[in-house]
Amino acid sequence: PWQGGPKVWHSTVYALVKRGNAHNWQTVQSLGRPLGYGASAVWRNRVICVGGNDADYRYGDVFTLTWDGAAGRLRTDSLPALPIAVANGAATVAGDTLYVFGGESDRGTERSLYARSLL
Repeated sequence: PWQGGPKVWHSTVYALVKRGNAHNWQTVQSLGRPLGYGASAVWRNRVICVGGNDADYRYGDVFTLTWDGAAGRLRTDSLPALPIAVANGAATVAGDTLYVFGGESDRGTERSLYARSLL
């Protein structure tokens, strides 16, 4: 886009796989749609993905990605969505609680803090 071309979002998920002494990036799955600018946090060997946007919409979806190295596959599980769709937010986990901070919604810049137990 910096040279006048269209901005592009991707849906491909990669895993860094170790074989012997080498590590290689491997394409493992595709998300349901191209997505960027979401927040993420790690909890119990899962990556929690929160919100994000594409060329047309912001999303409030929350889901986890879990890599099963022995089976060589990625598992995706849904969590309850945020009350509003946000992109460019921040997320962290403390104990077993997911916290999602700020971001941008259709209303503008958010000053919200959302907390959700992961148990």
